[in-house]
Amino acid sequence: MLVWISESNREGSICNARRFYCANIRLRLSSFACAAAWAGPAPNALYVGFTTAGNSDIGMYPLTPQVVPFGKEFAPATDPQSFTIAGGKLYWIDGVRVLDANLDGSGLSVLDTFGIDPTSIAVNSAGGQLYVGFTTAGSNDIGVYPLTPEASGKKFAPATDPQSFTIAGGKLYWIDGVQVLDANLDGSGLSVLDTFGIGPTSIAVSVAPPTVPEASTWVMMLLGFAGLGLSGYRASQWRAAVAV
Repeated sequence: MLVWISESNREGSICNARRFYCANIRLRLSSFACAAAWAGPAPNALYVGFTTAGNSDIGMYPLTPQVVPFGKEFAPATDPQSFTIAGGKLYWIDGVRVLDANLDGSGLSVLDTFGIDPTSIAVNSAGGQLYVGFTTAGSNDIGVYPLTPEASGKKFAPATDPQSFTIAGGKLYWIDGVQVLDANLDGSGLSVLDTFGIGPTSIAVSVAPPTVPEASTWVMMLLGFAGLGLSGYRASQWRAAVAV
């Protein structure tokens, strides 16, 4: 399911193609993420960032359609942006900082503090990497950092206005101005996927998983190999008999 902040209702409803989630939230939403981990009775969770004065925090809601949203505070925040979930944790930008916490709100920590505001992040939990985009004059690039507090990083790729990071199929995808680019997670293989006449605002990537043969296919393959082996054995026995 693809979920997004509705552009048609700036009051902050969150919707998919058929239903509204957390309908009629009267605050400006800054970012959100969904995860299959809810501490209450519901099986799923929706994490929503708010930046309205007096309500700057992150809320946690059941991922079920409801007219009056009921949730709880997940974490205090000033300007929560660019949520992403990876490796059982929620990561987000808050001002000049990148923070993380467990999906139940425990274990809140500051991963990095920068001298300028980052614009977007992505997390490769398997490789222990944090990708951060910057658009401040003189610092327009993408950096890659270890997933350890206040660790130093290195430049991943040059950029002008990196936005909307997403990781799929072992690659990092992002928007830069009117272009959509991708690169391998080590920074190699940088390429431009598309160039548009106007600047896109957000992207998502669906990558088909590798095809795994079904059990019946494995059985047929094994029987085939066994048949070949038996044929070869019989042929060798026949040659030996003829030679005698």
